[in-house]
Amino acid sequence: MQKWQRFLAAAAAASILNLALALPAGARDGYLDRAVDDNIQQLVMLAEKNPYLYCSMITPDPEERAYLRRAAGIITEGCVTDEEKTDAIYRWITNNLYYDADGAASGALPAGDPYTVYITGVAVCEGFATLFAELMNAAGVSCVAFHGSSNGDPLGIFLDSVSSWDQQSYDEVDHAWNAAYVDGQWRYYDPTWDCGNQILDGKKVAGNATRRYYAIEPEKLGANHRTAYRINDEGGFRQVGDEWLFCDGNGIPYSGVWYDGYRSDLYYMENGKPLTGRTVVDYQLIDFDGDGRYIRTLYEYTGWQLYRGSWYYIRNGITCYGWGYLGGTWYYLDPETSIMQTGWEYIDGAWYYFDSSGAMQTGWEYVGGVWYYLNPSGEMATGWKLLDGKWYYLSGSGAMLTGWQQIGGKWYYFYSDGAMAANTVVDGYYLNSQGTY
Repeated sequence: MQKWQRFLAAAAAASILNLALALPAGARDGYLDRAVDDNIQQLVMLAEKNPYLYCSMITPDPEERAYLRRAAGIITEGCVTDEEKTDAIYRWITNNLYYDADGAASGALPAGDPYTVYITGVAVCEGFATLFAELMNAAGVSCVAFHGSSNGDPLGIFLDSVSSWDQQSYDEVDHAWNAAYVDGQWRYYDPTWDCGNQILDGKKVAGNATRRYYAIEPEKLGANHRTAYRINDEGGFRQVGDEWLFCDGNGIPYSGVWYDGYRSDLYYMENGKPLTGRTVVDYQLIDFDGDGRYIRTLYEYTGWQLYRGSWYYIRNGITCYGWGYLGGTWYYLDPETSIMQTGWEYIDGAWYYFDSSGAMQTGWEYVGGVWYYLNPSGEMATGWKLLDGKWYYLSGSGAMLTGWQQIGGKWYYFYSDGAMAANTVVDGYYLNSQGTY
C-alpha cells in the first residue's frame, strides 16, 4: 500500500506535535469516532464465530505451505502459550522484513503472498499482514488480515486531543494489518508500522523495531487505523486428519472454483481437494497441473475423451450432451453428466440400445438371451412388425415371441426365428393366411 510512512525525521514529528498542541483539547471530530466504531465492529464480527474457523492457511502450493509451517515451528520453538508464539512471530517479522518504500512510492509493489514475502524478506503492508497471519495460523494461533484506512498520525498522538482524520483519509483504503485471538480475546496488530527496516533508494536501511501496535485495543488503534474488511474471507487450507483440504469459512470442505489472487492461479476444488490433470468441469474440458493450477481450457480440442472411466465428447473445448451424430452413427450423452451412454436407455418415451462403443443400434439385436428389433430411428419396436415380407410380434418389453402365442384372443404360431407361420399346419392345427386357426 502506498500510504505507509515512517516518521524518522525529528522535524516531521515536531510539526505534528505542535499542530496537536495548537488545537483545543477534546476537539474530536466524527471521523475518529467512526474509525473507532469500525474497529470495534470488526472484532465483534470475529467474536461471533469459533476462533478456530479463522485458523487456516492461504498458501495453495503444498510444498510452500509445508515450508511455512516448518518456518513457524522454528520461530516459535520453545514457545508454549499463544502469547509466547505471537510475541515470537511478531518480533521475527518486525526485525527481519524490510518495507519496500521504493515500491510504495513508484507503485511497483512487491509480491504479497506469504511464501514469497518470507523468502525475499521484502514487502509492503499487505505482505506484512499476510505473512504474519500465515505464520500465526501455521503455529495454531487464529489470526486474520485486514484492509483499511490510515491517516497521517502514525504515532497516534491525536487520540486524546483532536482527530487528524478527514473524509479523504477515512474513505481511502490504503493499508493492511491484523487481528489475532490470544488469551481469549481478539486484538489488533500492525507489524508494518512497528518495523524499522526499509528499502530506500535501492538500499536496505536497517532500523529499530517497536511495539506500539502490538496487541492494541480498537479504541487506541482508531487514532490512525480504520478497519474496513478482511483480506481473505473465503476460507483456507486446513489439516483434516492426514490431509490438507480447502475449507470454506465454516470449516466445511469446499467444492467449486477458487482463485488465488496473489499468484493469479485458478483452482477447482472437489471436496476440498484441487482437481488435477485433464478434467471436465461445467461441460468444459480443462487442464490443471499436478498441484491443481489451471493451465488452459481446451477450446481447440474436439473428440472423444476418457475421464474417470467414462467417455465424453468434446467440441471446441465444450463437453457435449444429448444426441450426437458422429461418423454416420448416433450417440447419446447424458444431459446431466455428459457421460456417453451404453446399453438400454429410456429417452423421451422410447427405449434405445447402445453398444459398448456408445453407438445406437438398429435392426435385430440379441441382448441377454432375447431378440429385440430396433427401428431405423433406434426406437425399440413393440407389437406387430412386418419385415422382409414376414410378420413378427414383439411383446410390451420388446422381446421377440416364439412358439404358440395368444394375441388379441386369437392363437398364432411363431417359428424359432420369430417369423409367423401361415398357410401351414402346426401341431395338427391349420393356420390360415392371417396366421390364425
